[in-house]
Amino acid sequence: NHHNNTCRCVISQNPNDIQSWSKISFSTSTAITYPRFLRYPDGTTQAFWREGSSGNGAFYSAIFDDVN
Repeated sequence: NHHNNTCRCVISQNPNDIQSWSKISFSTSTAITYPRFLRYPDGTTQAFWREGSSGNGAFYSAIFDDVN
């Protein structure tokens, strides 16, 4: 659960194996809220999130390669 926190997200090479999880970050903000991820049929993953507090934030989006 994110509510004005730093990014706490992981990606996995094997979703059933907690040992294969790697920490990822898509923002250096310390105020991330409501991160959501979409994976498209071509394999592209897009992240959406808000930075800032309620009534004083902005929405962002990033596309990344699932490796870095």
